[in-house]
Amino acid sequence: MRHEVISTKLHPQDCRCKLHRPQHNRWAAAMEPGDLDSLKKGVIIALWGNGLIAAAHYAPTVIDWLSS
Repeated sequence: MRHEVISTKLHPQDCRCKLHRPQHNRWAAAMEPGDLDSLKKGVIIALWGNGLIAAAHYAPTVIDWLSS
């Protein structure tokens, strides 16, 4: 909203200029709920996959340790 220059630099109570609008999360417009769900699923799959890789890597050592 454009308003005239006020000599006292005071704004009316109902002013909606950018200085008086409530601040919002600047990332809110860039992320939708579907994006967040996809991100969560990707993190879960990545952690699960890394767990499988770690299990395959350390399985011989653990089996040897348990059998001794």
